[in-house]
Amino acid sequence: MKRYRIKEFHESRHCPQYWRDGMTNFLTFFAIYTDVYRQAVPSVADLLRQSREDTIVDLCSGNGFYMLRFLKSLKELAPGRDVRVLLTDRYPSRSSAWEIAKLKNGNVGYLPEPIDAIDALRRLPGIHVMFSAMHHFDEEELRTLLLIAAANGRPVAFFDYSRRNLPADILPLLLVPLLIFLTAPLIRPFSWRQLFFIYVIPAIPFLVMVDGFISRLRSYNCLELSEIIKTCNSVQDYHWESGKFNSLMGLCSVRYIIGSPKKQE
Repeated sequence: MKRYRIKEFHESRHCPQYWRDGMTNFLTFFAIYTDVYRQAVPSVADLLRQSREDTIVDLCSGNGFYMLRFLKSLKELAPGRDVRVLLTDRYPSRSSAWEIAKLKNGNVGYLPEPIDAIDALRRLPGIHVMFSAMHHFDEEELRTLLLIAAANGRPVAFFDYSRRNLPADILPLLLVPLLIFLTAPLIRPFSWRQLFFIYVIPAIPFLVMVDGFISRLRSYNCLELSEIIKTCNSVQDYHWESGKFNSLMGLCSVRYIIGSPKKQE
């Protein structure tokens, strides 16, 4: 099945912020409570050990709450490291930034200004991670991200559970609106407007389902990711790897790209 280059609605500047927030809030809720990226933690912990960085820059953060869970798991594998997380997004969630600030967790902050992944890699030092967003970039954009990371000496770890297998995913995607209806009161940050656009005018469940279908059509397989990093191998003193690991008891698989400066002999 070929990969399609179709933009999702929530990526558009025409998407109302409160719809975008509602959509990313649910996706974060799903990532937290399924712990779909559990096996990504050791890879990021390895990057921490290999580098002198204590800051993790999260690209395309959405509402950012997943990184609170991820940071807790990371600290278990990297005890004694005072790791900080900086959340970034092209469309930063102000409500989530406010909620995270209320937690008074000095180790997690949300950059209030809009910033895309390329600018973040150029401007912000640290280990750069990205979850559930690799499929948003076409091949040339993804290659550019990797080359900019290498040019600036940034370790990177990108993970995405979206896969291009509609026959297997069509039923789960059709059930997404029902899942949102059942879990809406639990989704954080809580918002009456969010509930309105779930229960009264169900725009959020509908758009999550539609964007879910589109994201599957845009997803990368392992061979495509391998071909992309091959074009980055000309960068000296930088190591790349790509692959996948199973998650949710084998119900889905997570594809990844990891890059880091080679150790100096």
